[in-house]
Amino acid sequence: VGTRLLYLQVAGVNVAYQIMDPANGMLRGTGGSDFVSSIIEDVGDGWYRVSVTLLASTTGSTVIRSQLREDTGGIGDGNYGGDGTSGLYIWGMQLVVGPLPLGYSKTVATAFNEFELTVVDDAGFADGDFIGVILDNGTQHQTIIDGAPAANVITIDDGIAGPAAISKVVVKAVDFAGNSLIPVSIETWAAKDRIYIANGVDTPRWYDGATCEIIENLPATTFSCRLIRIFKDYILLFHTVEDGTAYPQRERWSDAGFDNIWNETVNFNDFYQNDDWITAAEQLGPYLIIYKDRSIIRQAFLGETDKTWNFVQVVDGEGAVSQGAVANLGNRHIFLGNKNIFEYRGEFDIDPIGDDVRDKIFSVDGDLNVGSIGSAFLTYIEELLEVW
Repeated sequence: VGTRLLYLQVAGVNVAYQIMDPANGMLRGTGGSDFVSSIIEDVGDGWYRVSVTLLASTTGSTVIRSQLREDTGGIGDGNYGGDGTSGLYIWGMQLVVGPLPLGYSKTVATAFNEFELTVVDDAGFADGDFIGVILDNGTQHQTIIDGAPAANVITIDDGIAGPAAISKVVVKAVDFAGNSLIPVSIETWAAKDRIYIANGVDTPRWYDGATCEIIENLPATTFSCRLIRIFKDYILLFHTVEDGTAYPQRERWSDAGFDNIWNETVNFNDFYQNDDWITAAEQLGPYLIIYKDRSIIRQAFLGETDKTWNFVQVVDGEGAVSQGAVANLGNRHIFLGNKNIFEYRGEFDIDPIGDDVRDKIFSVDGDLNVGSIGSAFLTYIEELLEVW
């Protein structure tokens, strides 16, 4: 009977499909006039999560179908009639409707080493934008727009590395403004298979390997933060700016297990014990240690209905000078303070350990650039058991 193949198809006035071999999870083919991309994810034990994305160009009735077909010479020659034992178990099917990434367009056929891309619509693209062109082999040619797009033609600064047929995707890269004096904060949430990005200027975003989107439902119309951490299945945002008002002593957190539910009137704390600002945060055992300019706060999870966290100021008079100034060694932190380098083990005291290099850093003729202290960082070299 040949090889049985899974067809996942969107049909009707808009058409896209992908063909998968369920025996090995391999992609066997794609097509359809509105096809954009496809994903096959192996989730273990012979199960796969299969998706196809299309650009719906026409208003009308659209359906999704999943069927087994036979491959007896050409891909999917006919419907699989069954053998009495084999079959397809579908856990669930879902049609998701939503916007395409900013600056999304589709190409007309483009040849190898071509410097001009003819697209369906050049709206949203500008001179100097970073863009990616999906080639026929599935790879992305990353390049820069050279000159203002006009008449649906985009000129790039280097020829594409392979042919791109009609309806291949051109997408504009996300552009972060940032600030050279504020380090970028990046955190991974394994349970969601996403990384989270903040830089103190732009609205925080998440990235899942394919899409980079603004974090949903943030607790202000305009929002930025300098620091993101994942702790106890919560996403935490520190040192925020909300609708133009700076809250450098504020921590906000999501509802447990969510990155898009914030309960903004309840889920926050302002650390007003001192007038110093939040600079860093790192996990230490069961605690999250929050560093300010000149104090340290220990955050513990309670999980009670009326109290999620317990906050205790454990050190007064010394803190970390920047986000990167804390090296996390697992069972202790080493951080760059205002007068020395210190070790902290989660208790109510810190130990100065940098006396041998203190004068080289903090003296009048030392190497510390006070104007760039917010960019200072430490790094732990595990192979040498050294902190640099």
